[in-house]
Amino acid sequence: MQELAHSGAVSIAYGHFYIAEWVEVPDFRTDDPVIVTPGQFTIISRVQAHLIEVTLQLAAVEPAPGTGWQLLGSYPYRPTRAGLIAVTAPTTGQGPQLQLHPHTTYTAYIFTHGRADSRERWQAAMAREEWGAGLDGGFEAYLVTFVPTGSQQAPPPPEGRPVAVDEEGQLPAN
Repeated sequence: MQELAHSGAVSIAYGHFYIAEWVEVPDFRTDDPVIVTPGQFTIISRVQAHLIEVTLQLAAVEPAPGTGWQLLGSYPYRPTRAGLIAVTAPTTGQGPQLQLHPHTTYTAYIFTHGRADSRERWQAAMAREEWGAGLDGGFEAYLVTFVPTGSQQAPPPPEGRPVAVDEEGQLPAN
């Protein structure tokens, strides 16, 4: 299996962002940092609005991201559409994408770097009135690694849009 990784910066607002095939607003009444719903992870940041670095990765084995990374949790994931997941935020559009095979089930390992004290660092930057670059980023980073665990029947296509996926799980070129 070829390992893939796609990274990018995403500006989040309202203290959360999504990793999803299709975004539906979840029930936010929880203290958990990750809200799991079919086809979607909602990750709650400790900072209201800032720029984060997110990497989506497909790997053959459980990752070991290195010093400073904290595991938020590992969660079963079943593609619910065509397997194309993306990072999105409520008001700022889309970030990195990763194509998963729709016939494969996964365990998603969600890691964070800098989260433990991100709120305190952000508040200190606010107190110093570091507007602009000082508040833009560097408070939190996330790594989400999908490791194949089994197979499933292909999910049904999204309503109103048939999706053809080849044997490799790739969407057709437009």
